[in-house]
Amino acid sequence: MDLGTMLVVLLFAVLGSLLGMGSGLVPGMHVNTLALLLLAMSVPLLEGIAYLCTEFGLRPEFAPLLLSVLIIAASVTHSFVDFLPSLFLGIPDESKVLSVLPAHRLLLAGQGGPALVCAATGSLIGATVALLLAVPLQLFMLSAWGCEWAIELACPYFLLLVAVLLIASEFRSRKVRTLLDARPGSVVEAATVISVLPIPSDRSHGRISGRVIHRSARGFLLANQHGKWNVLGPVPRVGANVIAEGVWSVRRRSTIAPLFALTLFLASGWLGFLAMNAQLPFSELFPGMRQSVLFPLLTGLFGFPSLLLSLRSRPVPQQEGCGEASVSLGDGLKGTAAGFLAGWLPGISSTTGTVIASLFSRRDDADRDEGAKRFIVMVSAVGTSSAVFSLIALATLEKGRTGALLTVMQVLGLEGLGELASPLSADFVVLLLATLVGALLGYFATLRLGALVARKLGGVSLLPLNLIVISFVLVLVAVFNGLSGLILLACASVLGLLPPLLGIGRVHLTGSMLFPLILFYFGLRDPLLAALGG
Repeated sequence: MDLGTMLVVLLFAVLGSLLGMGSGLVPGMHVNTLALLLLAMSVPLLEGIAYLCTEFGLRPEFAPLLLSVLIIAASVTHSFVDFLPSLFLGIPDESKVLSVLPAHRLLLAGQGGPALVCAATGSLIGATVALLLAVPLQLFMLSAWGCEWAIELACPYFLLLVAVLLIASEFRSRKVRTLLDARPGSVVEAATVISVLPIPSDRSHGRISGRVIHRSARGFLLANQHGKWNVLGPVPRVGANVIAEGVWSVRRRSTIAPLFALTLFLASGWLGFLAMNAQLPFSELFPGMRQSVLFPLLTGLFGFPSLLLSLRSRPVPQQEGCGEASVSLGDGLKGTAAGFLAGWLPGISSTTGTVIASLFSRRDDADRDEGAKRFIVMVSAVGTSSAVFSLIALATLEKGRTGALLTVMQVLGLEGLGELASPLSADFVVLLLATLVGALLGYFATLRLGALVARKLGGVSLLPLNLIVISFVLVLVAVFNGLSGLILLACASVLGLLPPLLGIGRVHLTGSMLFPLILFYFGLRDPLLAALGG
């Protein structure tokens, strides 16, 4: 490849990255939507790119590859930048659903900057490792003895195993749960913090003092020199020094938690199945733009509840700088391994990969902030690495695992796909270069744009901001999905409010994606739809 061709490829990669930045910053905007828009305009775009190729001394036949470069760079950059709406607005992209609450908690604790570093670095680790493995994986898979059939055969059983492990994960959480119930007592602000070590004993009177570092709908978390303590009762402002008096509750977690988890998994799964396959109420009365139902579904399950619960929050504290977070390479590698499964196995989305990664996470209750940062690193690595591994699957199996790569398949055509899937082809190297450019620009854009927003947000009251965001989400859902989308958002939000009340993790709400896939692979989807229709 000569220097002129390389410069043109870099130009289109940069343009694609700019498009990915724009789509990643728009709440609810998925990169697949951008890819579909580009596909709809592909004819005039290809004609214009072919004209530019002749002007730059390139063959017009190079146009489909350049448009593919633009799409690939946009999808990779989007996988970095889409963390920003999750952090600041609580509106998750598909690959970031599980990072919404840890990220938002860090923001309210004044650690939005470190959260940004963790997300950007996790995505960079995922992209880097996937790029390093790209050529060896392509050579191995092209020389393998038809292992694609084994992958497709194992996929449904693998999904079922993930669901079982997800529910079973509640059995391992048998730690002693200690909290002070201050509802029959009192919570008052104090000028100083009492330094006496609390000695919790079940059903005994207790008194504890410290600084409030986190709020929830029913209580708060305070910290002092002896550790962090959960308090149930009136919720003071974050940052206040308080003295709480009440009754200690010291007990192991309820054995009914796995049953709650199973119920929530099935309920969210059934909601996801109906949303994706059935005719939703009032869908013909006001259909909207008929966009993917994943936006109201995932926003209702993971984003909207946190917005509703934070309406009483105080102003966002000033955020720490963006260069002070330590990132574990091991967490990034865990996410990359899960991203490999999401990018390679058919039917396994980045959400499923995130669920798999969460099964191997250990968020230590003794240091919730550090656990949240490690979790964000892992989740971010899943989303970006899956985008890169999907490209490797395209260059090996000639099959697209994402909407963006399905668009690339149509742009390249059969001849272009054949060229891409040949060992060490120049086209594959060009798309890997586009991936590298998208990853580098996405990394710096996430840090710079995130730091700018974090500085502007410090000291701003969350009440008007949350009201604006809630109104904005409602408008977006109405425009994208119509009246049925608003109904779906309401139902999903009710389910999304249950995990903190039941004392289980929100990860079980990912049944909304896993359960429909399991039904599809085991041949149960069509009989269920027929029964519903009957």
